[in-house]
Formats: sequence, structure tokens, C-alpha cells
Amino acid sequence: METILKEFEKLQENGQLSKCQGLVDDLLDTLMKSRTQIEQGDVNNIDAYLKLLKSKVDTYTKRAKLHQKEIHGPLSRFGKSLDKSFKTNFSSAYQAPTFLKSNEEALNKAISMHFVRNGNFEVAQVFMNESGGSYVSDTTIAQFEAMFVILHSLKNNNLGPAIAWASDNRDYLKHRGSDLEFNLHKCQFVRLLLDPENSPSVVLNYARTKFGVFSDIYLSEISRLMTSLLYRHELDLSPYANLRYSPSFEEICQSFTNEYCASIGFSSDSPLYLAVTAGSAALPILAKMGSIMKLKRAEWSSLNELPVEIELPKKFQFHPIFVCPVSKEQTTDLNPPRMLVCGHIISQESLNAISRNRSNSKFKCPYCPSECTALEAKRVYFE
Repeated sequence: METILKEFEKLQENGQLSKCQGLVDDLLDTLMKSRTQIEQGDVNNIDAYLKLLKSKVDTYTKRAKLHQKEIHGPLSRFGKSLDKSFKTNFSSAYQAPTFLKSNEEALNKAISMHFVRNGNFEVAQVFMNESGGSYVSDTTIAQFEAMFVILHSLKNNNLGPAIAWASDNRDYLKHRGSDLEFNLHKCQFVRLLLDPENSPSVVLNYARTKFGVFSDIYLSEISRLMTSLLYRHELDLSPYANLRYSPSFEEICQSFTNEYCASIGFSSDSPLYLAVTAGSAALPILAKMGSIMKLKRAEWSSLNELPVEIELPKKFQFHPIFVCPVSKEQTTDLNPPRMLVCGHIISQESLNAISRNRSNSKFKCPYCPSECTALEAKRVYFE
């Protein structure tokens, strides 16, 4: 890693394109001026003028090539240091059968949805037309178009549409325990507070009108907001200075996106983004595992389960995971967890093995003296 950092520092020092850009700009400026002079008839001997112009262009070209060589050397050495330190062939980290032609429709749907989720509606429509499928419904597209209209208003410092949406969905937000609507009103209150053209009565009237419905939950925060009126001309020097930046604009936009997507039955992030990001985090481990399996001449036989455990950040964990204490394998929809009469939980496959596939035959729990039958074992659902 030290070698990479050293080469990167050299690249930062010598790998600047500013000199080349300056030369190209000067060359373009010279060519434009020459063209104007020729068109206006200011050149007496056109052949001599073009010869002189060619000489200037050659000079600029030579100087640009010299600067390009200065950049190419550090860039080449940096690339070589990366190749030496990091593996670039990840063919052992995936299984070709996973990407069969039969999965093309699911992949196209994920790509189309990713475009829609990011507001690239025209790109999504072109992609669906060229791939020959309507992977995202018009209703879903319209819902996300409405979301991006509100987000665009937020980015232009207009909280009105977002406040109106939150007000219309107050019961839903309250059921989810969301503070979005209150935070939107809080931001609007602070903006009114900091605007010198607004009198205290305007700010006070807004608080009376909007904060009443939140008094049972946010009374303490409302009290701080009301007291900040006394320091409206010196808010940054007061105990309430943090009101200017809390919540931040990014937090408001993200909170709105989360709640809006949840209200229409979607996660806040694109499934394709989550899959690629999680896959990138797991790629080094899978590549190493693939190399080891190749050396040992072993094969990765399961399509629905990874052969090794890969820890991902909490943002990529959407459901609980249960590992059977008998088989040491993670349960799946095809191999669900089952709870015995005694309360111990094992996987379906372990249950079948212990009971010898006899549903009415009694067997002993592998962790206590209790006995039960396979029919008495209950399917377990984790939330």
C-alpha cells in the first residue's frame, strides 16, 4: 500500500492537465483569430500567413506532447503499482449459470427501475423500448416523477410541496414514527425567523398555526424554537445557534425520499445500486475463495447460498438470518427454520434427517431430552 501511496503522490505532483489545457486553449484562440482575419480580408499574402500559422500550430503541438509525456510517466507507474497490488481478474468470483439468458428479463427490469429511481425517466423509456419490454408500469413512473418534482422544489429552497405532501400523509407518517413533517415545519420556521423582513408576529403566527398538532411529542423542541425568537438578530451567538443547521438540507431530502418511497412500497435505494454496492464489498472475499477452491479442485455447487459468510454494513441487512445449530447452514425459503415442542429451533433438512423423514415417528431433540414428532414442529418466521 505504501508503494501505491507514493506513486499517487507523484501523480498528484506531476499529473496535472492544466498546462496542456492552457496550451489547447491558446491554440484554439489563435485558430479562431486567424479564421476571423482571413474571413475579413485582413491578410494580404494568404500562403505566407498559413505557413506562419502552421508553424505556430506545430509549436503548440510539440509543447503539448512534452507536457503529455510528463503526465504519462507517473500515470503509467501508478497503474502498474495498482496491478501489482490488486487482483483485476475476478472471473473466479462468480458463476456463469447465475447469469443465464433466462435471467435477462429480471436484469432488464432492475436496470429500468434503477433509471426511474434516479429520475432518468427518458433514459428508462429508451432502454425499455430498445430491450423490448415494459418493465416498469406507468403508474410507478408517475409516482417517482411526482417525488422528483417535490425534491426539485426542496433543492430550490421551496419547502411548500414537501410540507403539503407530509400534511396529506400525516397519519401514515405518525404510524411510522417519522419526524419528517415536524422537521419540515421546523426548517420553515427557522427560515422565517432569519428573514429580516419578517416581523416577530409573522414567525409567531406560523408557530401557532403549524406546531399545535406536534405539541404532545415535540413540546421540548417547540419550546426551544419559540425561545429562539428572543435571539433572532444574534442567533449564531445564542444557545440556539444549532437550529440554523439542524436538520441539514441533505437530511431533509433523504428523509423525504425514504418516507415517500416507503409510502408507495419501495425501498429508499435502488435494488440495483444495493446489489452492486454489496457485491463490490464482497468481491475480494469471493475472488480469494474462488482461487482457493480452484487450487483444491473444489466446486461451488449452491446457487442460492454463498459458500462463506460475508459481513456487510447494517444498511445492507434487510432481514434476520438464522443458522441451524445442527447443520451449521443458513436457513432459506426452501430450508426454513422449524421450532420443536421444547422450543429449540433447527432447519427443515436437519428435522428430516433426525426424524428419518417419518412425520409421525418420535425423535429426541438434539439439545435436550424432550421428544416430539416432525408434525409437531412449527414453521418459524422472524421479523
